Amino acid sequence: MLKKIVTRANCPFCIDGVNPGDPPTTCDYCHGLGEYGTFKLTYMCETCEGTGQVGGEDCEVCSGKGYIPVDFKMLEDMVDKVNDIMGKCNDIFEKVNE
Repeated sequence: MLKKIVTRANCPFCIDGVNPGDPPTTCDYCHGLGEYGTFKLTYMCETCEGTGQVGGEDCEVCSGKGYIPVDFKMLEDMVDKVNDIMGKCNDIFEKVNE
């Protein structure tokens, strides 16, 4: 029986989801702060969505996420067999060292 384990790894084709050849620039509206307003009342910048940066083309491989899923498949039966073999090896080792 197959057991599927899914994890994720950094995308090797981009930097934080953006193509390296098209880096983002500082947002002109909020001057890179990600927000604007007065002392008591601030708003998230809608131009950069609070990141402080605009532009940069999303990576086509990871769709701008910055990571890709990695699947590992493991055979449970094989794991059981390896455990059985290890147990037999331990039994043999104990008998030899008696």
